[in-house]
This record gives sequence, structure tokens and C-alpha cells, in this order.
Amino acid sequence: KVEIVDDPDIFEDLESTPPEQDTMALHKACAQPKISVVELRDTLTMCPKAPMEKDRNGQLPLHILSQNEELVMHLEDGEEDIGSFLWELFDAFPAAIVAKDDFGHLPFTAAIIKWIESANVVDERETTNSLHLSLQMLVLSPSTLVDKSIPSGVSISYMCAWCLRSMSHAMICVGESIGQLGQTDESSSLDPFDFQYARNVLAENVASIPHFMKTVLLIRDDSKRQEI
Repeated sequence: KVEIVDDPDIFEDLESTPPEQDTMALHKACAQPKISVVELRDTLTMCPKAPMEKDRNGQLPLHILSQNEELVMHLEDGEEDIGSFLWELFDAFPAAIVAKDDFGHLPFTAAIIKWIESANVVDERETTNSLHLSLQMLVLSPSTLVDKSIPSGVSISYMCAWCLRSMSHAMICVGESIGQLGQTDESSSLDPFDFQYARNVLAENVASIPHFMKTVLLIRDDSKRQEI
């Protein structure tokens, strides 16, 4: 199961340590439930190397921001352009898009996994109920077993859709510049300008998420399903 970080210690000494002296200042800012894009950008300006720094969970600021549903909803409801800040993070450290945290997650994938787990719990319950009903009606019409045992479909969460769009856009924006600041970690084989490697890493990680394709195909909204 996906582990969403809920670490209250990340806010310790947020006010007492000047941002330019705090290597985790950007991580703390990205974890806030309500903060403006201007404040995020100012913190990034004061801490230009922060996008490359990992916290105690092996997470970069991009990991934290991509899991902060409350902040994403807050900024988008206020019509603030959080997308522009994401691209600034990419520009500061393009290799972040293929960096795994200590839970084995790339940025944006934790929210996708959380949605799939939630959707399949609902689908399994609906399928079980439908199958019981179908068995009861089988004596009347054998076709009901097929009709009733198919889940009625799922709805994609706002955060999951946002993460998928952001991940796709990241690859377009970062393009061949991915990896220009070096390797994501000592064991990485990411070479400078190796766009193909980065794309393969993203594709393999998303494709390896259990039930990903099944859940996408069960999205009841045709336009949303085609978009994904």
C-alpha cells in the first residue's frame, strides 16, 4: 500500500531558522496546506539547491508537493498557477522526475497508487454484490451473470488526474534536458540528456503499478478515460 508521509516534525523550527540557512525550507513550504505560489517561489529563490536535497524519507520537494492534495486544491481554487512553479522545480533539478524516495515512489505516483487502491476496494465490493445478485437471478436469465458481474465503473480523483497531467507535461517540458544536473543517486544510470532513459523509467514505473490499466479502463467518464 502507498505510504503518504504525515510527519509533523517537518514543521519544527519553520519560523526560527532563516530559509536561506535551512536546507529543508522548501520541503517544509511544499508540505504546507496553505501557501501562495509567490511564497513557494521566494523560498526556491532563497534555497536554489533545495530541489536536489532529500529529506529523512528520501523525498525531494517535488515528491512532497505532488502528494499535497490540500495545497494543490487550495492553489487551484484560488486560480494560482501552481503549474508554473512545478516547471521551475523541474528546471532547477530535471532529474527529480525519475528520483525514487525511500518508499520506492517517483514524484506524482503516490497519489496515483492511492486512487487505484481506493477504486479497486469499491469495485471489488460492487463486483461481489453484483455476483451474488446474478447467482440469485441465474435461474431466470443466465445472461444476468455477465451483465451484473461487471463493475459499473469508477471516478478518477482530482488529485490523480492532476498528477497524471503533470507527469505527462513534465516529460514534454523537461525533454532532453533531463539529467543535465547529474545522477539522481549513486546507483542511477541516468546520463546527461538521456531523455529516452527518463521516459522509460516513468513508463515502467507507472505500468508496473498493480491494476493501473484495469482501473483506467473502468473510468466511467469517456472524456476523462480518453484523456488519461
